[in-house]
Amino acid sequence: MNTGRLRNAGRAALALLLAVNLSGCVSVGVTRSKAASPAATEGSLDVVVYDTPAQARAGVVSASNMTLDLGRVEKRRETPLQSSPGSTWSFGKLQPGEYRMHLKAAPPAPAITEEDLRIKAGEAVRAQVILKKFPTVTVVGVTLGVVAAAGIAAAVLNSAFRIDLGKLQSRKRSNTH
Repeated sequence: MNTGRLRNAGRAALALLLAVNLSGCVSVGVTRSKAASPAATEGSLDVVVYDTPAQARAGVVSASNMTLDLGRVEKRRETPLQSSPGSTWSFGKLQPGEYRMHLKAAPPAPAITEEDLRIKAGEAVRAQVILKKFPTVTVVGVTLGVVAAAGIAAAVLNSAFRIDLGKLQSRKRSNTH
């Protein structure tokens, strides 16, 4: 087997896995409930940002510097409604329809998170954003371990059997003609 091709494939796989794992893991959970007034013709949206799932369970809101932009989406066009800093937001008296929230965060949190939401009349929507859903260091470590193990296994198999895929393919071609 051509070790240069094996190295290039390994490098490409590693680059892809690192890009995926280091892109940041943000989780947005949405819960819906009926508004206090059953005859309400409008809806509401509450957004809360937490750093980790453990902090969300403990009710500890993120201290990160964030900005939330809320827009209404009609006919694929977004109209900005409000932009404000913080880590908790409440929007009342929203007309039923489609909305999009853009959460902009300072490093080390992800740069932009978007979520589309449908608000119904008489509905209270709560969006819970968790910035670090997975332990990135652990995921990257496991990924590097798997890539290294695969590379070692391929090298061992290559040296043990000394199989040249190029020759194998040319033999198959010559046997089929």
